[in-house]
Amino acid sequence: YLLVDHHANNSLVKGALAAVYEQTDSTCQLVWRICRALGKQLQGSHALALGAGIMGDTRNLAAAANGTIADLAAILDEGGVSYRQLLEIFRITGRIDREVRLEAALSAQLHKLGNCLVVSAGVRKNYVYYIAMMLLELGADIAVVGYQQGDDCFIRLAKNPGTVHCLDSFAIMEGAVAGYSKTNLWGDSDYAGFNGKGPIEEIIEAIIAGLQSAQAQKGDCQCSRMLEN
Repeated sequence: YLLVDHHANNSLVKGALAAVYEQTDSTCQLVWRICRALGKQLQGSHALALGAGIMGDTRNLAAAANGTIADLAAILDEGGVSYRQLLEIFRITGRIDREVRLEAALSAQLHKLGNCLVVSAGVRKNYVYYIAMMLLELGADIAVVGYQQGDDCFIRLAKNPGTVHCLDSFAIMEGAVAGYSKTNLWGDSDYAGFNGKGPIEEIIEAIIAGLQSAQAQKGDCQCSRMLEN
């Protein structure tokens, strides 16, 4: 397989036939650079797709580096599309989309670790990334989201880097999924993902246990927002 990725930790890099691997804010930046190297100009749909990926990876640019914002502007300009058009992509217009997100919010469990609010949820469609980001937007300091499809599971762990400074999300995820069959495991201190086989309930419980252990041993679950209050 071929690999294009930006995460600090990715277990697939070593096995790739070829890889474009650099720790940027978004893999979409790397895809754009490949297009430029090949002399392929972006069409409008391509620019919107890459722009949406950058927006998602940077929490709507809140965590974006200056260079990433410049890349986004160049991508949109090359594709002849506007930032307003990009924002329209993120509107939740489908009834199913709204149902899935509302169900996730209503069924989520709240855990208090240290002075951080941790929210966990299982969802019925594979929107794990977007649900995790939504839970952070709703006020969670840490979000854990899982989706089950037969034996396959898709788990995401995300933190609000503005309030949770010390916690290493990838280390927590890596410890929680040890022993489970994995398709991929990747991430960094702010966000981690696991695709593999196993019951999401068990893995989410293991992640919560890992967070509890990190709090007990090092006090990593301390949130600056609550300390200020």
